[in-house]
Formats: sequence, structure tokens, C-alpha cells
Amino acid sequence: MTIERPVRRTSPIRRIFAVIIAVVITPLALWALFVGGADVYRAATQHSGVNGIGLLLALAGIALLLIVVQTCRVSSLGLGIVSLVLTVSGVVVLVWPAGETDTVRFFRGLSPELASGAEQWMSAGLVVALGLVLWGAAVAARIARRATEVSSASALRGVLSIVFAAVGSVLGLGLLWGGGALVDGATQTAVDTGAIGVVSAVIGALVLAGVALTAVISSAGIFVIGALVFVVGALAFVFEGIGRAMSDAAGFIGPRVADGAYISYELGFVATLGAVLLATAIVVRRNRLAR
Repeated sequence: MTIERPVRRTSPIRRIFAVIIAVVITPLALWALFVGGADVYRAATQHSGVNGIGLLLALAGIALLLIVVQTCRVSSLGLGIVSLVLTVSGVVVLVWPAGETDTVRFFRGLSPELASGAEQWMSAGLVVALGLVLWGAAVAARIARRATEVSSASALRGVLSIVFAAVGSVLGLGLLWGGGALVDGATQTAVDTGAIGVVSAVIGALVLAGVALTAVISSAGIFVIGALVFVVGALAFVFEGIGRAMSDAAGFIGPRVADGAYISYELGFVATLGAVLLATAIVVRRNRLAR
């Protein structure tokens, strides 16, 4: 059963304000995520305990990113812009190593910690993945906001969205982790695995973007899976032992996947992914129900 409704109009001033918020806050969120994640990752690899400052910085970055996602309640343009910038820049540095070197050199001039975090996120393909997931969130929110009819709740749609989100998350993360690890290790081996790694990481990122888009079917899927991914990711981020155990569990696919999983957990990417999916579910549901 569907209910016809007129397309809601948003004032240009509110849309411009939403775009400005997204464009201004996203760099701050990324700075906090890169710096905080690098500090936590360094502490984890050195077995020096929890880095409290790094942890708080990364969590602040996630919170700021959620504010950016919330701007889709008004307009998806801002999130769409920053997501495309992240995606394009992430693909460029994966395909063109010199671009990553120049980018890291630029960041190093601002902050060595920022350069370290940015290099780890870029080389593992996490910037591409984050960009595409944010793009999926922007598209899903726009579709829900522009819908001219409201579909009644359906248990089948909810179950299907949960299944699609769960399968897509596992498949997408597996491809991303394996591909990112291959790209990161290409310069350390005599075998050129970089091209295969780039393709795998990009496909994995596209699958994760598709997970965000399942909200068009029903927001239940990414709400449930997003909450689960966030809880697991946050625990692994805070407690290195849990991160190591979760990474080892992913290792049944292959050692490269385990390496990529560990990096993603300890840099805070998995927690960020879960939080973004959860926020997207909330925004899409509100946009769908708003009159």
C-alpha cells in the first residue's frame, strides 16, 4: 500500500547552509579520524596500551562525520560533493603512487601525524571506501526525500534489506581488506600485486556503497547491520586484543584479508563505516516519513 504525497520543497537558504556545513565540517572530521586513528594504530602495533587522546580524536571525527550525514535531511548536495572528492582523490592515489607521495608530503607540512594517518587510510583503500559509502548515503537520502509516495512497512522488505546489507558488508569488506593489503604490500614484494589490489579494493568499496543504497528498499537493513558493525568496530578499535581476534577470524579467507582487516579495525574505519550506515538509516527513515 502506498500513499501519494507532494514533493517537499526546501528553501534555497537552508540548502546552501547544509552544503556549507558539509564542506566545512568534513575536513575537520577527516583530520580527527586520520590523526586519532594513526595514534591508536601506532599504540596497537607497539603494544603500548590504549592511546586515550587518539581514541577521543577519532571518536570526535566520527561524530563530526555523522553531523555531515545529517545534512541530508535538508540537502544531499553537500555530502554528494565531499563524497565525490574523497572517491576521486582516493582512486587517484591508489592508481598513481606519485600522487599519494605528493599528498603525504603536503600533509606532512601541516602535521606529521596527519601525514601518517592519511597515508595509511589512502594506501589501504579506505578513503575510496569512505567516499563511496558517503555517496551511497547521499543518494539514498535524496531518493527518500524526493519520493512522491510513501510505501507501507513490509516485513519482507525489511528482511530482504537485512540480508542484502549483511551479505554486502561481508563481501565488500573482504574485497576491500584483501585489495588494500595487496596495494599496501605491492612495494614490499617482487610480485606486482598492486593492480589486482586496486581493482579488488575499488570493487569492495562499490559493494559497500551498494549496502548504503539498500536503504532505498528499507532502512531496517543498514540500521541493524550498521549498529552491529559499529559495536564490533568500536570494541576492536578500543581494545587491540579484540581487533586482533576479529582480524584473525577474517583470515580464513586469506592472510592478506587478515592484514587488511587489522588495519581497518585499528584505524577506526570499521567503526566509522558502522556509524555512517546507522546514521544513513535514520536520515532515510526520517526523510521518508517527513511531510
